Amino acid sequence: MKNKTIKLRVIKNYIKDNVKLYWLCIIFLNFFSLIFHIPQRIKILLRKKKENKFNYFIKNNHNGIVAPYHIPFLIKIKPYVKKKCVLEIGGSCFPKKLLFNILKVNKWICVDYLENWAKGFEAATMSMEKLLNSTNKTNEFSVFSLNNSVNTFNSNNYIKFHGDASYISDIFYEKFDIVVSINAFEHILTLPLVINNIYNCLKKGGKLITEFGPIWSSALGHHYQGGNFNGVTMGYDIQFNNISKDGVPPFIHLLKNEYEIREYFKHNDLPYGQDQVDCLCNWCFHSNLINRLFYEDYEQIMLNSPFKKYTISSSWNIFPTEEILKKLNIKYPNNNNFEVCSIMIFAEK
Repeated sequence: MKNKTIKLRVIKNYIKDNVKLYWLCIIFLNFFSLIFHIPQRIKILLRKKKENKFNYFIKNNHNGIVAPYHIPFLIKIKPYVKKKCVLEIGGSCFPKKLLFNILKVNKWICVDYLENWAKGFEAATMSMEKLLNSTNKTNEFSVFSLNNSVNTFNSNNYIKFHGDASYISDIFYEKFDIVVSINAFEHILTLPLVINNIYNCLKKGGKLITEFGPIWSSALGHHYQGGNFNGVTMGYDIQFNNISKDGVPPFIHLLKNEYEIREYFKHNDLPYGQDQVDCLCNWCFHSNLINRLFYEDYEQIMLNSPFKKYTISSSWNIFPTEEILKKLNIKYPNNNNFEVCSIMIFAEK
């Protein structure tokens, strides 16, 4: 009986000691985990705070002026544009409070070829004056013709010039710390010339930061998003980002000609009218609003540009099926990067 009592006491003490050890281990591991993850958690909290600041601003101040896809890009460029002179290629000038109070830029000038869009998009039914007013909903920035930039360049720290960036005058040269562009390069027909002009506009050590797409060689490269065709303003039922069963099939613009696309919509009982199909075909084969450059073309353009320091990478991918990839490889033997929808370029002068 005595031996049995001793054995029970030993087991009890062993369990008691191990329970203490167990809890010590748990406390130590939690403490170590907390210390190890503190920098990461702080980084996440700071990122969320930035995102919330942008989202709050957009929701409560300027609905419809800043698109949701702008937010991640604006967060990326924020460290580079603070207290800098910025040139934006394309776009429509962001709200003044966003630029000067949140991004804290010193100067923001935008060059956008509005007449080009007026000829081929919904704005085709607008006068140039009405179009300019529609892009300046808050009446915060001055709007001038690019042809008159010599006389107006220094008139304001917040200006929009309407005109072709291929013809930027030398008044812009070496005036900017940063050139930014959001979803514009895929629309520029004279991209090599525009990139040369961007290089000239930058000060030494200045940076180009751009993200754009969907590019022509991607699943959504047709870029159709409604528009005006033959005086009829289309809706947005067929959009480039709608890849559902009722949307435009991925890579249709690369694999089918105009006749085949018309036949596809005619025989597949899809809920689109003839006007919409006409407009889609216009975007794919006739519109001057997309440059129809493949991923490899952008690589070559940057290689031939004055920029010697640059990175070019994908920021959005949609991979083709094996069957589609085989067809693409047969039809386009000199191209092989069909999964890249959007490109990010970071270059330094």
